[in-house]
Amino acid sequence: MRVYAMDPLSRQSMFYSSAEYEAFRTRAASDGYQLRRLLAACSSRNADTLRLLINRGVIAREDFLGVEHLISEQAGQRVPQERRAHSVSLLEMQKKLREKNELNADLLAEVAVATSAKSAQRARVRAVITE
Repeated sequence: MRVYAMDPLSRQSMFYSSAEYEAFRTRAASDGYQLRRLLAACSSRNADTLRLLINRGVIAREDFLGVEHLISEQAGQRVPQERRAHSVSLLEMQKKLREKNELNADLLAEVAVATSAKSAQRARVRAVITE
């Protein structure tokens, strides 16, 4: 096997810097806030309204995807809680399996699928909205 030395310039551009990451976060938060204000100005706030705005070119699909959790204040608070609950349930199941000295990846996968159901449903809704 041959290993090549990495060019220092390539190494620097291989990962985002903390400044680039922070600029992305700031931009995403700004985009989410602007979309939230736009949707608040609409008479109804549902998927049909969002689809209409996308179809009329008011909102580009690319602008919406990835920041949908920032549009809703409730979703912004709910997402971290759901992630924590998902992690906790998986860790609890791992602990139970270890206590029984049992390695059952299928059971652990079932727990992961069950606690990921809400995320999967949100992904389906996003797919329908952006069709």
